[in-house]
Amino acid sequence: MPRFFALFLAVLCILSLGSSAQDFELLQPGDLGYKHTEERHKAYQEFFRGGRCNCNTGQCRATIARPNKESPSGIDMKIDGKWYPIPAEVLHRKAIPEELKRDEAHVCAFRPVTPRTTPPIECAIYNDGV
Repeated sequence: MPRFFALFLAVLCILSLGSSAQDFELLQPGDLGYKHTEERHKAYQEFFRGGRCNCNTGQCRATIARPNKESPSGIDMKIDGKWYPIPAEVLHRKAIPEELKRDEAHVCAFRPVTPRTTPPIECAIYNDGV
């Protein structure tokens, strides 16, 4: 039994290391950490200054968007592999900094509390000029 437990802990440690390492080659648009570089982090902090979005833990990332007439803002965004409606009150509609114009959309969101819940979305940008 102790060998099984030791083997179990070893496998668990290896899996947790693999899932926490941010391999930017494997991340997709909307995944936590996707294109979250130091340059973009500064741009996010400047853009969202004074609002409810701080981008202080790296939760802001580039993503993709699609129109959805049933969404409160009219837009869904991909967050961690799933599409979610964007609340109208978190969607910023103002001039976008140059370094953020390279992507269709950006979202600042935490991981969902449970797999069936919507992630807490702090803020979003839709760059309809792409």
